[in-house]
Amino acid sequence: MNDSNNEFNFSSGQDKESNVELLASTSISTSALSTLFFERYTALELLDNKEVEVEKVSCKFEDCDTEYVWLGLTSNCITHLHDIHQITKESLKNTLVKAKQQTICQTSDTVSLTFDLWSSQAHDSYLGITCHWLTDSFDLHEIILNIGELNKHHASDIVESVNSVLNKFKINCQTIFSITTNNRSNVRSTVQQIGISNVKCAGHTLQLSVNLGLKKVDKIISKCKALISILSKEKKHRQLHEAQLQITSGLKELLDVIKDVNTCWNSTLYAIERLVYLKPAIIQLYSTLTNHTIRKVRKGAETMGPYIPFLEKFELLEELIKVLFPFDKAIQFLSGSKYPILGFMTPILEELACQLRYFIGQNSMAILVKDTILDNLIERWSNSNEIGMCCSFLNPCFKKLNFCTSAL
Repeated sequence: MNDSNNEFNFSSGQDKESNVELLASTSISTSALSTLFFERYTALELLDNKEVEVEKVSCKFEDCDTEYVWLGLTSNCITHLHDIHQITKESLKNTLVKAKQQTICQTSDTVSLTFDLWSSQAHDSYLGITCHWLTDSFDLHEIILNIGELNKHHASDIVESVNSVLNKFKINCQTIFSITTNNRSNVRSTVQQIGISNVKCAGHTLQLSVNLGLKKVDKIISKCKALISILSKEKKHRQLHEAQLQITSGLKELLDVIKDVNTCWNSTLYAIERLVYLKPAIIQLYSTLTNHTIRKVRKGAETMGPYIPFLEKFELLEELIKVLFPFDKAIQFLSGSKYPILGFMTPILEELACQLRYFIGQNSMAILVKDTILDNLIERWSNSNEIGMCCSFLNPCFKKLNFCTSAL
């Protein structure tokens, strides 16, 4: 706290634009700040307590004369809320839980849940539970019920954690219509033990089929990753920008390679697309380094050397892009949260299968990838989810069920 002007710093995990918008008003209630602070910062506190840097924004509270300045720190804010306004983390948590209980109770008869198990950069495991429902006026709502650390991964331990969250928010299992999860056995076993209909995450399931197909060209993908790793280093990164300018002078946007991250959906496609696009610049960079008069600079081409012959034969990668592109669009759509997607699941799967069947490629490896993905799609979705089929039938877009024509 700065005694001279009675101001202190605070921050939250909320994105910069919405925080600034909230604080741009001339005055704000302390409860509004504390709610914002708790909801956004708790997630950051769990995830290694990382701060978010934002521009300085200030406002005055209705309840006191203190000026609040947004600079990226939180300790002074916590002290002020506790000492002056008697607002603690625990009391605020109880207030928020009661508010969420009331919202769910008043606006929903049945709900659906989404479970998500994931790990932080510190390799700590967390269980996320989100509640979704449709109001009488057909407005789609969702509330995060839990982002809590998970110390044990056995199904029975997860069931215990889930029941604890449901009890806290007074959600009866009989009012839960379905639970959407990924394909991990312990998560699906958890839902089975709870006794509620399980809906597979369509995006995750599609990604599993894609990954299986890409295993057929694992050596090629490994070469791509190795070259991307080389070009991601600081010196090569700068030299790649210079090579792009050599090819097209005055270029306003200089691009970098994109890393393929195993846990990031569609990242293999993005990495390959960028590599193909930057092919002329990469070859230009290799040529520049190879022909440089300074021996030390010429050595920089040695690490790239083994990948240039592969780089000049891009037919396979170009055809892989054509195979994977429809999956990128499908997974993005099926990952949406602002609209109901279950009714679109089966039609999208049918469309993907149709595009794979009619794909005409020249490269035998690309065709093998395509066939592997198609076979796995049919295997995973041969017994289409009954709930999904009902949703498709009730969707006016698909009232004639024209998509029900293939093995899927």
